Amino acid sequence: MSDSASAKKSNKISKIVGIVSTIFCVLCVGILLYSTISYSQTGLVNFFGYSFHVIQSPSMEPEIKVGDLVIVKKVSFDQIDIGDDILFKCEDSTSQVYGRFVVHRVIEKTETEGVYITKGVNNPGPDKVPSKAQGKVVSVNSSLGGLFSFMTQGRSILFVIAIFGVVIFTVMQLCSVIANAAKLKQEKDKEKLEKDDELREQIKKEVEAELLNNNENKADIVEKNDVNADNVQDNAEPDDKNDTQTGGDEA
Repeated sequence: MSDSASAKKSNKISKIVGIVSTIFCVLCVGILLYSTISYSQTGLVNFFGYSFHVIQSPSMEPEIKVGDLVIVKKVSFDQIDIGDDILFKCEDSTSQVYGRFVVHRVIEKTETEGVYITKGVNNPGPDKVPSKAQGKVVSVNSSLGGLFSFMTQGRSILFVIAIFGVVIFTVMQLCSVIANAAKLKQEKDKEKLEKDDELREQIKKEVEAELLNNNENKADIVEKNDVNADNVQDNAEPDDKNDTQTGGDEA
């Protein structure tokens, strides 16, 4: 592969990387904004049927600790069984977590669809008010809770958006630098090829001139040899005549 083709390929790759990176960053920012709007409206971050919540009370310890991130899936009434953990908003006005989202375990299903009797594994008794499930806990992560809490705070969201903006700008600048470097390399390669062509043309002309000069010299040599041969022949003819005359006198 020539240097010019390599430069074109590098330029094309840098453009593709720039486009893909920009699309990825835009999608991330879009997801972040969508999640922020969802959180401001419902108090939960909802995305494609899944909600994310950071545990704020110790009622499920030691199984689920304060600060753990739980992933909750929106499911039907039939998909929640006794022993499952569900997310719900506490409606018990006497509770310390009244009006907040809580994760407790289902100990009984009521006749009303979507309503359950729940209990925190660390609590002495069941919840006083039946719980209306927001979804079923499908995953618990102990390491992402702090990060998620940080990202769902107002100032933190602006900070994250700013970071994404910087990332997008940096990626675009990097792609621009790569593209310019590839273009500069392509121009240098083109200039080098042009110089090589000029050098080859000059060498060709010099070789042709040398050959022409050699041919002219050869022609001069041949001409001189012919002249010398004629002179030798002219000198030889009088001698032949003298020899003939001498022979006649002797006779």
